[in-house]
Amino acid sequence: MRRLVAPVLVAVLFVVGAGCGSSGSGTGVGVTTTSTTSAPAGSSVVTATVGGVIVTLKNIAFNPSAVKIKVGQYVRWVWADSPTLHDVTFTDFHSPLQSDGQYVHQFNSPGTFAFHCSIHATMTGTVEVTSS
Repeated sequence: MRRLVAPVLVAVLFVVGAGCGSSGSGTGVGVTTTSTTSAPAGSSVVTATVGGVIVTLKNIAFNPSAVKIKVGQYVRWVWADSPTLHDVTFTDFHSPLQSDGQYVHQFNSPGTFAFHCSIHATMTGTVEVTSS
């Protein structure tokens, strides 16, 4: 039952968060984030989602490592590398350090935003946010 409740809760937060957002400090990037550590183990989905994309953390890599979205869309990082700990770190915000689960962030300003895992130097990526 718990495995069913968490994904439903994340989906609700994902949809509710679409209308919310606050300005990030320093970059002008609007910040709406959600993190959970109850995603099913072994998930390796790399497909477009409603209003955004999914990046999977697996084999000590971000897959895909570069994504392109439009202003207002989301990126969802899904951990599928348990028991290895990872995080998603940007200049002004970051996910918790975790070995499973997911982290969702809405991007409300155009630009190219670099991210990395603070533990694994080879894990890097970019989110390109376009206005159209």
